[in-house]
Amino acid sequence: MQRSLYVVILATALALTAIPAPAQQPDSLETVVARAGQYVQTVSRQLAGMMAEEDYTQEVRRPSITDLGAGQRTGGFAAISRPQSHGEGYRHLRSDLVLVRPNGAESWLLFRDIHEVDSRPVHERSDRLARLFLQPTASTMSRLQAVVMEGQTYELGEYVRTFGVPMRPLVALEPANQARFKFKRTGNSTEGVPPTREYAFPKDTWVIQYNEAKPPAILRSGDDKDLLMHGRLWIEPSSGRVLLGELVVDSRNLKARIFVRYELYPALNLLAPAEMSEQYEGDSDSPTTTRVATYTKLRHFQVDDSFTVSGR
Repeated sequence: MQRSLYVVILATALALTAIPAPAQQPDSLETVVARAGQYVQTVSRQLAGMMAEEDYTQEVRRPSITDLGAGQRTGGFAAISRPQSHGEGYRHLRSDLVLVRPNGAESWLLFRDIHEVDSRPVHERSDRLARLFLQPTASTMSRLQAVVMEGQTYELGEYVRTFGVPMRPLVALEPANQARFKFKRTGNSTEGVPPTREYAFPKDTWVIQYNEAKPPAILRSGDDKDLLMHGRLWIEPSSGRVLLGELVVDSRNLKARIFVRYELYPALNLLAPAEMSEQYEGDSDSPTTTRVATYTKLRHFQVDDSFTVSGR
């Protein structure tokens, strides 16, 4: 009797161990997008008052016959390359900057205080941006605008640098904005990514394409027209972290594209902007403006963001 009972128990145990564990269901697109949205929400709060140092190169180049030939364009754009130093139409800037998002605004703002142009100081370096935010007064907004206008005098090309803000590729993932966009998983490709740095992504990285479906658009042109945006996001599916972001707008007179690489900053314990590449093109006869910015010495401080900014 005991032997029979032992045999029954053993057979039952063997049968149970033979049952395979249920396979883990892969994440759906909706799950990964929602996870990335929560991640972006967290990062946005942490980076709302970020200061950094920016090293920024720009080049304006008119298209040649070779540039207009087959194979020289990627996705409707000329292939992005790093600006060539000391050539015609080249400029190298060093700046202090502050990244903020005012209350009620849909877009991020980047304030830049340029203190060096082509290795020449243009004014005595100070923390005037930090002081304007940490010690706001009734004249803070007008003084910030004066700093911005001063910096624009050093810009090359036909396009004022207001589009290229390193947090903008993440706007599509914000929970409040996701309904405006259509998302689609694409192949894990780096096609079109500027060769300013080699990008090595984990094998499980997802590339998600996004398209702003219809007006009203988040971004507006200078004449208050809708600028519907689209692009790709390289996302770590398990955490929702965004490793690389692309943002493109394509209007009648301008094609603009930016890529932003996000890097882990241990002191901040988050992924923050490390490099941004911008490209602006008009019609076939217009010059192409290429800009590459790298960010270092990131630090966070509490910004009084209660001031208002006209526009979006």
